[in-house]
Amino acid sequence: MNGNEEAISWIELFYNGSKDYHDLAGWIDHERELAEDAANERGEAWNGEIGAVPFGGFSYCDRLYVVTDPTASNYGHVLAWKHGLRPSWRGALHDDGLATVAPDLYTAFRALRLDADPLEQGRDDFAREELLEYLADRQNKHAMPATLVQALIAFYRGAIVDWRTPLADGTLVQQPALARRALHHAINTDDAALVAQLAAAGIGFAEALTGSNMPIDFALMRGAHAAAAALLNAGAPVKADILAVVSGPVPLELMTLLLDAGALPRADAVAQRRSRHA
Repeated sequence: MNGNEEAISWIELFYNGSKDYHDLAGWIDHERELAEDAANERGEAWNGEIGAVPFGGFSYCDRLYVVTDPTASNYGHVLAWKHGLRPSWRGALHDDGLATVAPDLYTAFRALRLDADPLEQGRDDFAREELLEYLADRQNKHAMPATLVQALIAFYRGAIVDWRTPLADGTLVQQPALARRALHHAINTDDAALVAQLAAAGIGFAEALTGSNMPIDFALMRGAHAAAAALLNAGAPVKADILAVVSGPVPLELMTLLLDAGALPRADAVAQRRSRHA
């Protein structure tokens, strides 16, 4: 979206009587108001119709639509809209964005993925808890067969993204979307060894990973210092103003690597580094 790599939160479906910000009828009314305002701004009479129906997303900031105008060239396509954030959110989408998710609804649902196994023990996962609690309720209060419960869990887990297999067999470099997920995992877990493994597999670190943030930006924002050092050692590019993303103390060794790679010194970053060693 707008040149950024953006994630869309699709955690709810809108239907009549659904909870949260609006239900289906409420979101349709919202779109009707916007369409009428847009027509008025153009000095045109509004025909009372909208060309796309919102059917899911997250609160007011992420929405998915199906194009319902039969005369549109993208009739039937599923679109994602994202609300832009304030400029103070470095690297984020600052203007509202719109992108095509899939050519039809079935393909859009097949695009849903889980980055990790939600049933893995020890994981603090909201989706996992909600799913298991719902199934337990259906089984205990409504006599849902255990075989159906297990079948649903197996179906749900079928969306787990597997980047480890292509990494092991040397084909990950040919699958950019999976490579980005692997890099996300490496930074989120501050796994320097995995970063080095990805570099050895031919994965590049010169493209935006989240929003317009490069991998090294994302690592510093996450406080993943070991992963950041590994990225630098693998030749990841460094922006001159990268120290603006630093939000806490940075080890002296890492700060030295950043400065050697072209980062411009900042007084606040130096103060944060000094406070760690005071």
